[in-house]
Amino acid sequence: MLTTSTVRGIAPSGAAHQVRIGRDYHYYGDARYLACDTCGDQRQVTGPGARDAAEQHLVGDHGVCTACRTEFSPLPWLLGFVSLAAVFVAMIVAS
Repeated sequence: MLTTSTVRGIAPSGAAHQVRIGRDYHYYGDARYLACDTCGDQRQVTGPGARDAAEQHLVGDHGVCTACRTEFSPLPWLLGFVSLAAVFVAMIVAS
């Protein structure tokens, strides 16, 4: 299974849970799979709702708050704005 994305969440106890969404190719077409790293559950998902199925598994089976994910960091945005400001300053000084 080729992992294409992950859904992470934090339980009320503070434990982190993760479900990997993957894709596998067969002679009859591609198939989407979910693999839970916490309980080891693996299942095939039909249709485009793989991310929703992963969130439902985390909420229903593990009591996880999927809205509490911390997978996105503000650091790239901050570095981008600082770099942009540095370019503007350099342009003003050069003119």
